[in-house]
Amino acid sequence: KQWYQRRVAITAGRLKLHQICFLLEDLLAKCRFKLKPVGVFAKDTSTIGCESVSRVTSTRFVEHVVSLLPVLCHFLDENAYQSDTESFPDTDEMSSTDAQLEMLKGNTSKTNIFELIFSILELILTWPGITGHSPISLHIFDILGTRLEKNTQGPLSVRRKYALQYLLRFYDSCRTLSSIVALLRCCEGVRGEGLTQLGDYANRALQREWEVTPAEKDSKFRWNEAVGYLVGVSIKYSDSNDDGSSDNSSAVVFEDVMEAINHVVDNPKQERRLKLLTRQALPAVYRVVMIRLVEFFRTLPSTRTSSTTSPRARFTKLNTAVALFGQLIGVIRRASSRPLIKSVLVYGQKFMELFLSEGMPLLDEMMAGSDQEEVHTIIKRLQVCTRQLHHISSHSKSNKDLALTARVPLLKKCLETFVLKVKEMLARNNCSEAFWVGNLKQRNLKGEEIRTQEIEEDGDTETETDTRNDETELSDSSEDGEDIEDGDNLKDECDSDAHEEGSMSISY
Repeated sequence: KQWYQRRVAITAGRLKLHQICFLLEDLLAKCRFKLKPVGVFAKDTSTIGCESVSRVTSTRFVEHVVSLLPVLCHFLDENAYQSDTESFPDTDEMSSTDAQLEMLKGNTSKTNIFELIFSILELILTWPGITGHSPISLHIFDILGTRLEKNTQGPLSVRRKYALQYLLRFYDSCRTLSSIVALLRCCEGVRGEGLTQLGDYANRALQREWEVTPAEKDSKFRWNEAVGYLVGVSIKYSDSNDDGSSDNSSAVVFEDVMEAINHVVDNPKQERRLKLLTRQALPAVYRVVMIRLVEFFRTLPSTRTSSTTSPRARFTKLNTAVALFGQLIGVIRRASSRPLIKSVLVYGQKFMELFLSEGMPLLDEMMAGSDQEEVHTIIKRLQVCTRQLHHISSHSKSNKDLALTARVPLLKKCLETFVLKVKEMLARNNCSEAFWVGNLKQRNLKGEEIRTQEIEEDGDTETETDTRNDETELSDSSEDGEDIEDGDNLKDECDSDAHEEGSMSISY
């Protein structure tokens, strides 16, 4: 094996950059063929060019690739940009991107090397056989750690730390968005305790302007997904247990992303801090933020099992999640598109399910104390969201979109369960007078009324027992004239409908 590695190193020293890229592309294709997970219903992958690879086991293949790891690290070190001679020009100091474009044209092979090697390492590190203290994983971390001239003979956590430090050294050498994404994915495969810093690296990448490579230009979907991935990493590796005072807390990161989304929707030409977030990337970013919000909600300590976290701390986190959910739902009214509506229907349902299972028991606990007013406020805020979800559901059904309409029944079931649980909680705490019902007409996203007969004629799969959907309202005798944020117009419409009909019963 040593002789083989020596011969490979000698041969690699004689290769030109474009030849190295060709070999790396071939190796990456073989790694994807052998190591990338295949779905249950996926079609058989063609073995053209991979006949010899298909005859060996995955373990044996990984061992061969790991034997090339020193040579791959040599390529990284040789092509890394030196900070004192080839530093990447800051976009804030550049008046034009011409110089950056010329540099990319002259260094296409060099920039591709990083993306290819990091993609290969990602497939190796995320392979199911690389688990715990397996000999292959220890060998990989030893090779990466020794490049820093560190003593890697220690616990697995120390080896992971050194491996992560070595990989992040090449952050400034990655000149394209694809290479940055490949680097961060590779670092995620290392795992360990040092991954919290990946959020800062992703945030820095979002604040820079990147030139679009020919491959990225041919696939705008790839570019938008890369932007969404960076947003997801910046949120995922923020401090979810922080109280919001730190710049790296989840609440602060969420607010920064929501501020950028609002700028893109309302003022797309306005200068913003997250420069990569554009109107074209909004669907991918919106979906990722919804996913991260659901995951953020899942970190809320359960009322039944949590004995160390105070109810006040859990309520603060719940209030933050509901506020962010309201902001995301509000985006639909200003930038309605099919991808955004689909994300709301899918992840809005999951959010409501989590609120019913984790949020309602906490509100029950808070309601029994002296925090009834705060509980009242958070329910009113979520009620605005549920009303808008009703309008989104009606809009999907009226547009005859079968894929979106299929998501509506489960969402409406969650909304109805929310109504019943709120009524039950208020009755249990002698607050039944705060609960009243008003008829809410079905409207689309523009606020225009949708006739129930039209929806039924369009082939609605649900059986409507009434001509209108009923929605609950929480009343406050001292706040009869007070508007609810993000739902002023809808509340006025609901109030007027209730007075017109004069109905105070709930029907489904």
